[in-house]
Amino acid sequence: MTHYNSRRYRLGEIPFTNLQTTKQRPAVIISKLQLYNENKPDIILMAITSRIRTPLAIGEAIVENWEEAGLVKPSVFKPLIASIEKNTL
Repeated sequence: MTHYNSRRYRLGEIPFTNLQTTKQRPAVIISKLQLYNENKPDIILMAITSRIRTPLAIGEAIVENWEEAGLVKPSVFKPLIASIEKNTL
């Protein structure tokens, strides 16, 4: 059984805001309760992007220690929260 811990970074098919298309991108698991993550078919994620704007867009935040998180480039959290099926991770 795969364990889905909060604050873990994963690659997933994250939907665009139109919910019609997706893009594989890194995301951080934000569903906090292990009980939720083990008993639900979905997981709650927050999208991450390496496209850093200056100044940051509203709702964006820098990912500190991005290398330790396993990200390839400096990145920011996007203000996009998604619930997706675990099998897409």
